[in-house]
Amino acid sequence: MRRILLALLFALPIAAPAMATNDPFPRVWSYAGNTEQGAPLLRAPDLYQPMDLTAVRDRARFGINTIEVSPWANVHGRNRPDVPQQLRAYNPGTMTLGYFLMQEYWVAPPNAYASTDSTLIGDYTRCFLMDKRPPSTWLYNAGSNQVHATYNVNWGNPAFCDSVQNLLVNAIKQRDATGHYTLDGLFFDYFDRAPSWAAGNPTYDYARAGYSGAAAMDTAFSHQIAKLCDAIHAARPDAKLFVNAAGWVAHTPQWLDRFGATGQMREGFENGLMPFDTALAFVRQPSPTYKLIKSEETAYPIYSALDCTRARYTLGVSCLGDGWAYLGGGANYRTYVGWYDEYSVDPLTGVTDTTGAHTGWLGQPLGPVSSVIWQGTAPDAITNTSFETDVTSGWTFSSFAPASATISRDATTAGLGAASAKIHIATPGTVDWHVSLNSVGKLTLVPGTSYSATFRCRSSSPRTVHVLALNSGADRLLNVDTNWRQYQVVITPTTSIVAGLSFFLGTQAGDVWFDDVHFQAGATSVWRRDFQNGIVLANPTELPLTVPLENPFRRIQGVRAPTVNNGAISPTQTIPPHEALFLLRASLDTTRPAAVQNLHPGP
Repeated sequence: MRRILLALLFALPIAAPAMATNDPFPRVWSYAGNTEQGAPLLRAPDLYQPMDLTAVRDRARFGINTIEVSPWANVHGRNRPDVPQQLRAYNPGTMTLGYFLMQEYWVAPPNAYASTDSTLIGDYTRCFLMDKRPPSTWLYNAGSNQVHATYNVNWGNPAFCDSVQNLLVNAIKQRDATGHYTLDGLFFDYFDRAPSWAAGNPTYDYARAGYSGAAAMDTAFSHQIAKLCDAIHAARPDAKLFVNAAGWVAHTPQWLDRFGATGQMREGFENGLMPFDTALAFVRQPSPTYKLIKSEETAYPIYSALDCTRARYTLGVSCLGDGWAYLGGGANYRTYVGWYDEYSVDPLTGVTDTTGAHTGWLGQPLGPVSSVIWQGTAPDAITNTSFETDVTSGWTFSSFAPASATISRDATTAGLGAASAKIHIATPGTVDWHVSLNSVGKLTLVPGTSYSATFRCRSSSPRTVHVLALNSGADRLLNVDTNWRQYQVVITPTTSIVAGLSFFLGTQAGDVWFDDVHFQAGATSVWRRDFQNGIVLANPTELPLTVPLENPFRRIQGVRAPTVNNGAISPTQTIPPHEALFLLRASLDTTRPAAVQNLHPGP
């Protein structure tokens, strides 16, 4: 694995930003340019004028800032070394990354660049190296003379990629007036080793670009971009390299390792491209790289109830793992820098602030994310929940050849009470339904409605349990281990049916124990993570959930969403659907310990 040095030399005597695993929570970042986000740092038309210091101060509140970088010229003032220098003057801990779009950085067709002057085309400055471009610099539609609309830059072209490589290397080696580096690194949008996914209809003209087909183009892209990243790291070993996965497809850790990536962004949270389960798995990846979640494509006015909900949920999910969060999209995309209640909170008073004086207020996590599970109040299909007297009433057990399995009551171990149901699979079958435990009691299932299987389980060795409502289209795979744990599996049927709860176990030999089993409508579990100064709760279901907590917790006192962040103290908290809550403990110990009077050793 490539080592990324973390000590950067700045104009001020400050510490370099730590890796993501050491930064306090919550972690927020700004994904914006110098001239955008509602309060631009530089104002058109004359971008050589002094920067807007109020806007710079607002941007400096964020832990990570992306700003536009034009490595080939200072045309229209986009590459101003004084911008990151001023950001760090307000906030020494902020990280500044130069933004570079790799997918279609030059948005006009080649003939638009015939002029040799520094004409601004669209939102991007003309690249002077395009004056000497070979035809294969561009990716064209097959059968036409039109540049491909989705991905039009041919990074597999060695001459083109080498030129850009030199320009980007010069950009990251640029220094401010005191001789220190201007940028902490680069952010590559649409960083993709295999762009053939974007071909669509029409496809690329591979021959015109110099390739025999999609596979050859992907190989060339991967090779040239690897050279580009190697050159950047060789020029600045401490430079951070952030990438955005093209097509919203997560890059594998091994692939990111090859290119020396310091961080990865996933976008499309909660708009169908990255659902909750995907986002949670992403931020929980066991890697030291920064993991950035971008929630977008909303048309809500800034600080409306829906906008604040989206920001709170995105930030909450990022806190369940080693993540950072950004909110923007739709009518808001690149038009504002939002600053929400949860971003900065005084942990003693619980009052939010817009100055950024208390970012990282949650502190460090006390452990990994966990599920808070409790039994619901809806009618229960299970009549024999705990197997205290037998395992036959309320249940049927099936074993089909070639599997061989038995069920028995086990009074030597229990998840709750004095006994449990033990299933011994002596010989596994070829499919999981060859061994099954099925409830006699049933529920009337409605398509699109959530139903919960809540139970305690352990196994003699780690295994997968198939949990389902038979023939309903509702099922989940659950990984269990050798410890008793309480689980809740939420399943959603695709058809109307009367069905019970089933556990399929037939493909692996060994023992599995069940206890405290329930099957009910609704969901009664949320995700929770504890921190030094509070907790974060996230509800990914479509139902409001009232969470019982072990002690009273207090809500923060907000200004953007005062009806949610109202400072109330309670041992229960109601979380709306697709929402998160940031809570403080009801009271913190702020009393200093008494002074030590006796310094004598011994008793």
